[in-house]
Amino acid sequence: MRKKVTVVLSLLIAFFAVFTAISVWRVIQAAPNFPEPVTGTIDQLRIVLITENQTTDFWKQVERGALEEAERQGVLVEAWAGFGTEDQDFNGNLETAIYSKVDGILVQGQDTEAFKELTKIKAAFYGVPIITIGEDVPAEDSLRKTYVGSNQKEAGGLLAERVAEKLDYEGEVIIVGDEEPSYMQRQRLEGVEESLQEFSQITPIYQGMGDTREEIMQATMERMNQSPAATAWILLDSDVAYFVTQEISRRTQVAPYLIYSFDEAPEARTLLQAKVMDGVIRQRPREMGETGLRLLVEWIRGETVPLDSEGYETPIFIEEAGS
Repeated sequence: MRKKVTVVLSLLIAFFAVFTAISVWRVIQAAPNFPEPVTGTIDQLRIVLITENQTTDFWKQVERGALEEAERQGVLVEAWAGFGTEDQDFNGNLETAIYSKVDGILVQGQDTEAFKELTKIKAAFYGVPIITIGEDVPAEDSLRKTYVGSNQKEAGGLLAERVAEKLDYEGEVIIVGDEEPSYMQRQRLEGVEESLQEFSQITPIYQGMGDTREEIMQATMERMNQSPAATAWILLDSDVAYFVTQEISRRTQVAPYLIYSFDEAPEARTLLQAKVMDGVIRQRPREMGETGLRLLVEWIRGETVPLDSEGYETPIFIEEAGS
């Protein structure tokens, strides 16, 4: 009898051990798939490139440039992007990289309090140098070492001058941005407004947009009703280009309108090729990736100290439909 009890207890213990192991495995499998901390050889520099997403050609080119330069420099680079569109995914990647104590971070600047706290406090505490790339934030808000990318104010001014020329320096220009413009949009807007001030017969009108498709199209419709004489639009963010042009085309012919924007969103290139948009500011994202990685490595190795806090500009130019 005692032997039977022992056997039964042994079977029960084995059963519960297997069940527990399976339960633990399921929990592990269900855990969020956050990026693993970057690992490399002891003497190999470890750098992370962090962007909102890697689905657009713009950010793919930034990544390609960084990876090519990393190979030349003999350093390890991993590119992380958000799992969705939520800021928490982006910030989670940034926080993981900081806590991993990587040697340096290249990151798309974000004009949010969470981003500024991570870069100004946590990254500084762990001694992780940061360079913003493509999009910037003020140096005093982030303690980033430098910025690599387009001069956004110059880009806005370049678009404004081209639109003014197309209008024969007379008319109304709708400037489209967020209801609360980001730092990048504020830079672009400053360039647009300063350029248009030189032309007394041109009236700039700012139009804030919401975040959703419906809000963007509604704001476009209302602005067309309020400013029927306006025939030129400058979009400070190319993410709204598709919805703005869709609403304009729903009401009238797009051809009489001048519509200029930037090249970050994939729709902008498509609309330009279809001649729905008249022009975009073209940037050099691959060069941004190369230069950003090179400067970060040089700073870490003590070869370029200090970096220019004002930033390192990459070229821009206007590409127009049919050119």
